[in-house]
Amino acid sequence: ALYLQGNNNATFTGTVTAPNLNLTSLTQNTTSSLFLVKDEVLGAELVTNGDFDTATGWTLQNSGSTISGGKLNQASVPSGQNVSQSTGIVVGDTYKAFITISSYSSGGVRILLGSTGTTAIRSANGTFVVEGIAAGNTTLYIQAIGTTTLSVDNISVKQIISSSDSVQ
Repeated sequence: ALYLQGNNNATFTGTVTAPNLNLTSLTQNTTSSLFLVKDEVLGAELVTNGDFDTATGWTLQNSGSTISGGKLNQASVPSGQNVSQSTGIVVGDTYKAFITISSYSSGGVRILLGSTGTTAIRSANGTFVVEGIAAGNTTLYIQAIGTTTLSVDNISVKQIISSSDSVQ
């Protein structure tokens, strides 16, 4: 859909073919603009010691997982191995998680919101935001995917209390 605002001074000429949009000509009305705004209300932090200052609150399933230097360090951790924490997540609720990865070498990690509430796999340095619905149980897992060598600097999980998108 193409929405016009203001004096409706916009022109679109082209073809639309799924899944690509091929434009042959596009002009923009520079006197007005539209923005998609995401309005979210997030709940309280659910992770204890998400900055990994200590190992308090974390269960390490594999000897290649250690917490030191303010990081969760994964050294050749086999696929499917977890670092976990009991949290206040509720099965069926939607959550937003933030994770910062550094010293990436191999493999990847994904956040499980409960035993079966999976999110996207992250396999690079950077700060990532993922959303998911908690399923299975109320435990938070950081799961190794492939033989994993990397560090997690921080993790944060908050419930999405409300969310809406609007065009302004």
